[in-house]
Amino acid sequence: MYMMCLEFASIPNERDRYKCVLTKFVYGLDVSHIVPLKANKTAIKEQEQEWTWLGLFWSKERVDKSREAIVTGKSHEARMVIQRLENLISFNAPVHIFWGDALCALHPIVINEDKTYMEVAFH
Repeated sequence: MYMMCLEFASIPNERDRYKCVLTKFVYGLDVSHIVPLKANKTAIKEQEQEWTWLGLFWSKERVDKSREAIVTGKSHEARMVIQRLENLISFNAPVHIFWGDALCALHPIVINEDKTYMEVAFH
């Protein structure tokens, strides 16, 4: 398992008021990556398939906008910008496991103008 700098890890916990954003539990709190670290270890061909797969659910414009927000570099060396605050969320341990195994999904409902607050639906 990847360990992040403790100082960096404390920022999302502070932002999320030291509780899981879904269950509101304070025990067993983990900082989770929204886009997983393993995404950068995925072959370019597989990454292309994943973006194509998203196109089944989203418009081309939405897929392109999402891709521009998290992918840097030219196509042959593209990497996702994963180690950043916007990609971190506070979950308790069971929710973190469900998230990591793709057993649940979050759907943004409300995002404030400066993108520091979001309400989500759990699926």
